[in-house]
Amino acid sequence: MSEREVSTALPDADRVRLPPAAHPPRLPAPDIRVPAAGGLVRPRLVAALNRVRDTRICAVVAPPGSGKTTALAHWAQQAPVDVLWWRADAGAADPVTAVRAGIGATLRPLGHRLPAVPDVESLAAALDGHQGPVVLVLDDFHLVGTERVGSLVERLVLTTGDHVHLMIGSRVIPPLNLARSELASRIVGPSDLRFRAVEVAELFRVEYRTPLGPEDARELTRHTEGWAAALHLFHHGVTGRGPHARHRALAGLGDGAGYAREYVVRTFLADLDTADLLFLQRSAPFEALVGGFCDRYLGRSKSEETIARLARRGVLTALEDGRGFALPRILRHHLLAATTTDAGPRTTAQAFRAVAGILTDAIGSTVPSTAPEAARAWAAGGGWPDALTVLAESWEDVLADPDLAWLDAAPPDISAHPIVRTARAEQARRDGRLGAALRLLEAGPPPAAPAPAATAAAIARFCRTWTAGDLQPEGRWPEYLRAAVRRPRPDRRTPLPREQREVLSALELTISGNVRAARHQVAQAADRLTDPVLACAADLLGAALHPDQPDRADAVALLAEDLGFPWFARIAHGVTHAGDPDVVAAEVDAADDRGDVWGALLLTFCGAVGDLRAGRPAVRAFDDAARRCRELDAPALEAWARSGQAFSAVVTSQPDALREAESAVGFAHSAQVPGATALAHLALTRCRRDREASVAAEAELDRLGLRPPAPGAPPTAAPAVVVVRRAPVDVRCFGGFAIEVDGTVPDLHAVRPRARALLRLLALHAGQPTHREVIAEAMWPQLDAAAALHNLHVCVSGLRTALEPGAARGASRLLVRDGERYLLALPAGSVSDLRAFDLRTASAESAYAAGGVDTAIADLEEALALYTGEVLPEDGPTEWVLPHREHYQARAAEAAAQLGRLHLEQDRPEDAAGAARRSIDIDPFRDGSWRLLIAAHEAAGNLAEAEEARRSYADVLASLGVATQAATSVTRQH
Repeated sequence: MSEREVSTALPDADRVRLPPAAHPPRLPAPDIRVPAAGGLVRPRLVAALNRVRDTRICAVVAPPGSGKTTALAHWAQQAPVDVLWWRADAGAADPVTAVRAGIGATLRPLGHRLPAVPDVESLAAALDGHQGPVVLVLDDFHLVGTERVGSLVERLVLTTGDHVHLMIGSRVIPPLNLARSELASRIVGPSDLRFRAVEVAELFRVEYRTPLGPEDARELTRHTEGWAAALHLFHHGVTGRGPHARHRALAGLGDGAGYAREYVVRTFLADLDTADLLFLQRSAPFEALVGGFCDRYLGRSKSEETIARLARRGVLTALEDGRGFALPRILRHHLLAATTTDAGPRTTAQAFRAVAGILTDAIGSTVPSTAPEAARAWAAGGGWPDALTVLAESWEDVLADPDLAWLDAAPPDISAHPIVRTARAEQARRDGRLGAALRLLEAGPPPAAPAPAATAAAIARFCRTWTAGDLQPEGRWPEYLRAAVRRPRPDRRTPLPREQREVLSALELTISGNVRAARHQVAQAADRLTDPVLACAADLLGAALHPDQPDRADAVALLAEDLGFPWFARIAHGVTHAGDPDVVAAEVDAADDRGDVWGALLLTFCGAVGDLRAGRPAVRAFDDAARRCRELDAPALEAWARSGQAFSAVVTSQPDALREAESAVGFAHSAQVPGATALAHLALTRCRRDREASVAAEAELDRLGLRPPAPGAPPTAAPAVVVVRRAPVDVRCFGGFAIEVDGTVPDLHAVRPRARALLRLLALHAGQPTHREVIAEAMWPQLDAAAALHNLHVCVSGLRTALEPGAARGASRLLVRDGERYLLALPAGSVSDLRAFDLRTASAESAYAAGGVDTAIADLEEALALYTGEVLPEDGPTEWVLPHREHYQARAAEAAAQLGRLHLEQDRPEDAAGAARRSIDIDPFRDGSWRLLIAAHEAAGNLAEAEEARRSYADVLASLGVATQAATSVTRQH
C-alpha cells in the first residue's frame, strides 16, 4: 500500500501529523570582550597569573565576589601574550555547543573562517596555527563545567602545541584532570585573590579616595578576610561619611555583616534548598566544617556529603591547612546574626559552647590541633573559664596560632589571669608593642604552669633587651642582633644553631654595609630555613637589600600576615612604598601611636632612603632617624642616619654640609660601620670637591655593593681625558648589513657576491659555529657536495683576506674553522646587534619577573633601539634568512608591546601609545598591539586618536577578510 493510500485509509484521529521541520535555536552571540575592569591592579596577582606561560592550564578558582573576573581582566589588559576571551552564559541549553561556539567566536576576528559551532579539530588547528604564545581565557566556567565540557577542553589542549595556554575562571575546580603530566597546571585560589592589609589600604587610598589609616585597613582586612565584594560594599556603606563614622563602622564589623546582607543572600543563599540552608545556619559556629564534627553536633549523618555538595557549588572553600571547609567570613557572620535575631543571643551562645565542647574533645586527635578554634568558640559563647582551660592545657598550640585577637574581649577577671596576660604579651610582642608587652607581664605574678612561665620569661627578656638594652646575649639570635645594632661584627662566633647563625650573619653584614656579601648570605640561607618566622625575617632582609624588586617586600607582607606577625608586615609595607612619603609617614605615625619604637625607626629609615633616592630633601628624615637611634641606643644605625643626613646635606647644598659630613665621618668610624664610613667620606669629599678622594670613596661603596646616589651638582674638576675603546668586531644585521673590525670598515668590494652572502649568513650566528653542510645547502643548493665544499673554501679564503689583511696563513682570528663547522668569532668586547637584542629582551623578562619594572623598561628601550629594521633586507626572501627575519620581527613587535604595557602600568599613557605604535609599525597585523594603542589613547584622554586607531585597526582586519562591522565591534572590545 502506498503512503498516500495509508494516509487516506486512517481516520483523522489516527493520522500522525508531523510538525514542520524544526530549526535549531539560534545561539546567543558569545561574549568575547575582555571586560574593562576598574579597581586596584595588584602587581603580585598579575605576576601570579603571568606564570600561565609556564603551564598549559591555570585555573582561577574562588567563591563569588572574590574578584576572579577583575583579576583576569587586569592581567589580560597588560598580558605579554595574545589573549582570547570567552565568558560563559548561564542560559546555555547545551554546554558543549556553547563552549565550542564561544571559543570559535574568539578566533574569527583573527581571520579564521570557522562555522558558528566549529568542531574540536578545527578549533585546535586554528589555535595551533597562531603565531606566538596565546592564552585562551574561559571565564565563569562553572556555568558550563560539565564532565563532557571538561573532556572537550582537555582534548583541545592536548592536541595543540605548548604555545597554547588555557586560563579558567570558575567558582569550583573545573572537571579536568589537572594531574596529567602532559598538562602542567596550577591553581590560583581564594587565598591568592583575597586583599591583604597593605592592598586594602592602597585600594581605599588610590581607587576609593577614602584613605584608611594603617590600623583601620588591618582591622577591615581581618573582618572581611580581604574578600573583594565585602570591601566594595563596605566602601559604599561609608562613602560620604567622615573619619569618625568610618571608625564606628569598623568597630561594628564584628557584630554582623549588615552592609553585605543583600549581596550575601542573593549570591550565596538564594538558590540553596531549605535543608542545605538550615545546615549552613546551624553549623555556622564552626570555623572549619568537618563532616564528623557536624554529624555529632547536629545529631545526623552524611554531613560530609552535604559539605562536598556545597563545596562543588562554590559556597564552601577548602582550608589550606587541611582542617576542612569554611564559609566566607562575611557569610558566616550573616548566618550567625540571623540565628541571634531569630532565636536570641542565648541560643547562639549555647551553640558556640556546644561546638567548643566537640572541638575540645578532639584536641590531640587531629593535625592541625583543634585547640585554637576550641578556645575561640568557648570565648564566643561566653565560656571564658573553659577557654582559659584550653589555653593553659594546649599552650603551645594556641599561642602558635596567628589569631590571638579574641583575647582582647576577655572580661577583667580573665584578662588579669597570668596565663592570659602572657598570651596577650606575646600578641603585643608580635605587633612590635614591646613596652605594652612588658607592662602586661609586670601587672601581676608570672604563670605557675611551666610552659607559660617559660614563655613569659622569654618575652620579658626579649622586650627588655630591645628597650632597656641592658642584657648580654645568651644563646638567642635576636639578642645578638641587638648587640649588632650597637656594633656589627659579621665574623661574630656564636653558639646558635646553623639557621640562626646564617640569618644573624646576613643581618650583621647589612648593618656593617657589606650589601654584596649580605645578599649572597641571604640567598644561601633561603633554601635551608625551616623556621617560618626566621624565614620571614630573612625574606624581609632580602627585600630590603633589593629595593628595585618591590614584589619581594609585598610577598613578605603577605607571609607575615598569615603568620600573625603584623610587625614584619608593616616594615615590609614601608620597604615596598619607600618612594611614597605619604604612605611611609602614615605608617610611622601609626607605629608611634602604638608604641612600636623599633618599627617607627625602621620605617623612618625607609622614608629617608626613599627621599634620597628620589632626589627629595632627606636631611630632616635622617635627622629624625638619628634622634630615634640615640633614644634606642643603636649607634651602628645612628652612623647610617648621620651619614645619610650628611650626604643629603651635600646633595641639597645645605650651608652646614661640611660640618655635618666631618661629624658623620668621625661618628661612623668610631661606630665601626664601614659602609656608613664610606658614605660619609663620599659626602665629605664631594663637599670639598676632592675628585680623587671621591673616586676612592665611590670605589669602596661599589665594592660593598652600595650604589651612591648621584650628586645634585657635579663638582668642578679638571677636564677628563676620554679614551674611546673600539670593539674588536662590530657586526650589524638589523636594517642592513654592516661590519667593522677594530673600528675600520673592511673593503669587501674585491670579494665575490657569494662570499659576501656567506659573511652575512655567518653574521646571523655570530659567535656560534655553523656546520659546513648547512652553509653549502644555503649557498649552493644546486651543486653537489664536493663542488659546494670547494666554493666554500674559496669564499672563506677571500673573506679572511678582506677582514684581516696581512694575517699569516692559518692565523685568522675572525673566520675560524672548528672541525666541520665555521664561525664568525667575536673576541672579547665585540658587538653583535642580534646577540645584544637577545640579551636585552631576556634581561627585560627576568627583571619584570623579579618585579624590576624600571629595569625592564630600560632593557626593552635598549633592545628596540637596536632594531633599526628587518634582518638583512639586502638578501630579500632568501630561505636561509627568512626564519631569522620573521623571528626578530616578532620579537621586536612583542618587545615594543611589552614596553607599552609597562608604560601603561606605570601610568604613562603617552609613552605607552608611542611604544604601541612602534609595535604596529614593525608588525601591522598584531592584534594585541592595536588593542594596546587604543587603550593607551583612552587612558591619556586622547579620544580622537583612539577612534582613529579603531578605524585603522578595522581596516587591517577588513584586509584580512573580516567584515568591517565585525572588525569595528571587536576594536571596541580592547
